Order: sequence, then C-alpha cells, then structure tokens
Amino acid sequence: VHGSNHGWFRLAWLCDIVQIMERHPELSWSDIGSRTSAMGLSRVFGQSLNLVSDVLGVRIPEGLRSSEIPDGVEAKLTQIALGAMQSPNPFLVNWDKLTWREIVSGTRYRLKLHRSLSYKVGVLRKMLIRPQDWDDFPLPGFLFPLYYILNPALMLIRIFTKPRT
Repeated sequence: VHGSNHGWFRLAWLCDIVQIMERHPELSWSDIGSRTSAMGLSRVFGQSLNLVSDVLGVRIPEGLRSSEIPDGVEAKLTQIALGAMQSPNPFLVNWDKLTWREIVSGTRYRLKLHRSLSYKVGVLRKMLIRPQDWDDFPLPGFLFPLYYILNPALMLIRIFTKPRT
C-alpha cells in the first residue's frame, strides 16, 4: 500500500512482493485478492500485480488479474506509476517543493487508488494541513484547526510569490 501512495518509485517495493511470492508458495493469492477487495484495496493490489508482471517479468498466479476495475482506472494508475519510476524525482515526496500542477495531479492519483469515501476524505484532509504551513505561519496549539481554513490561502501565496526560474 505504501508503494502505491508514491507511485512505486522505489523498485525495491515491487521486489518485496516478488520475494513474498517466491518464498511463500503456500499463500493463497486468490484469498489475498479477496481480502484486498474487501478492504477496498483492489486497485492497489491490481496495480502492484500489473507492475510486478510488466516491470519485473514475474508470472502472476492464475485468477489474479483483476477484471472488476471498470473504465481502465487500474491501467491508468499503472501508467502513472511507470512514469514515476522513470522520473529522477521521487513521486509525491516533499510536497512543499512540488508545483501546484504536481500537487493536483498527485492528489487525483491518490484519490483514484481507493474507492472508499473515508480514504478520499483523509487524502483531502491531509492536503489541507501541511508542515510547511506550521513554519510559514506558526499558531499556538489551541488554534491548530485554523490551518484547515488557512491552507488554501497559504498555498496560493506560495504559488504566486514563488520565484520564477
């Protein structure tokens, strides 16, 4: 799950999956697929299997290719991860250094990873409070909830006052 949040930019995360597959042949991958689906992680699971197969050339156990994901969402997530792997910059790390466009596309990517509304709300909530805000605009602890309100304004200030390069 962690690897998917960062577009699998570290190949080691996929290698870990392969190691588990090779060292534990007794695992029931169809049960694992059912459990991930029940937990709302079918897109993450499908994306990881696609990448293990496409990038590392590992044969996926029968019956695990996901067919329940409509509209090519899983394939799109896989393509984004392939792009992240080829990028010289870690994917969705150091949010304070990302451009506005990278933040929006990264947030859209994360929102597509899970179908759960509570997960999507959590992603958006995390986007509204950023550690950089604490440094740029320190508030006493009891006023911490104000960061939810201030973040959009602080983000716009950062975008429009960022030195042009």
